[in-house]
Amino acid sequence: MRAAKFDAVVWKGGTYGLKLSAADRDAHLVREWRTIFLRLSGINELVEVNIDKPSMWEGNCRELISSKIGVWLKCHNKLPWPKGHPPKVTIECVGERVFAVTLK
Repeated sequence: MRAAKFDAVVWKGGTYGLKLSAADRDAHLVREWRTIFLRLSGINELVEVNIDKPSMWEGNCRELISSKIGVWLKCHNKLPWPKGHPPKVTIECVGERVFAVTLK
């Protein structure tokens, strides 16, 4: 794993999440971690996200999902977004299992 920044797109299903590319998932996440922590810009607490699920590692889902992402987006006036133009974020590895997330 290399320390770096990468981009993701906001996703909406039953709740909100961040959709990663397969290449970024493979370069920055370790399946054995089971969970990671997101530091959403402007929020003091770390958000724990489950990555120990088949949808993260098989097929093309690859979403980091948490209801707290929706709250964060709402606080930044990003909900709702124009059809076909979801918000984009930058994700930066800031420690083992910890990733800072900022809106672009």
